[in-house]
Amino acid sequence: MRNDLEEQENILKQLRERQGRNENVREKELLLAIDKAERERMIELIEEAYKEYPDVYQFVSYKVALEKEIKSSPRNAIKVLRGTAFPNRALAVLSLYARNGDPQRSYFGKLSADGFARARGS
Repeated sequence: MRNDLEEQENILKQLRERQGRNENVREKELLLAIDKAERERMIELIEEAYKEYPDVYQFVSYKVALEKEIKSSPRNAIKVLRGTAFPNRALAVLSLYARNGDPQRSYFGKLSADGFARARGS
């Protein structure tokens, strides 16, 4: 296992030299930190990548997972999702509302509200 990690580090170093710290390299750095179980480094890389690439779905996903699972902050995870360019991910936001104790904004609450509005002709 140690040799695999060393090989990954060498490959990553070569990628960094050729490409700089682009989106691809940042993700590989993050995956290496995960493989090495470097929790603080992983958190740092997620924060950096999300800050630099806030509209890249993969980094948004990592940031949401970080807020929700590691920092135990579903509300912050919701804020991250709200601020993205992924409106088709609204279901994920709505399900977080449901798990966060806000049933009126949950998926089924939203469906009910929309259904009632259509039934009333609103």
